[in-house]
Amino acid sequence: MTTKNGMQKFLIVFIPFGILLWLLLTQNSDILDKIVAFIPIIAVTTFWFWVNHDRKREVER
Repeated sequence: MTTKNGMQKFLIVFIPFGILLWLLLTQNSDILDKIVAFIPIIAVTTFWFWVNHDRKREVER
């Protein structure tokens, strides 16, 4: 994976999750606060699976 391609994937994953995190944090709700705690974990997991899936496809070629 090239650096440019990896950076694009990083931005595609983390900017929407960051916006969602900000929107949920601006609300006053205990339930949303609990949901917000999982957003960074989901973002990192999504990015990790996406990068590893592409590496696996490159090896199969």
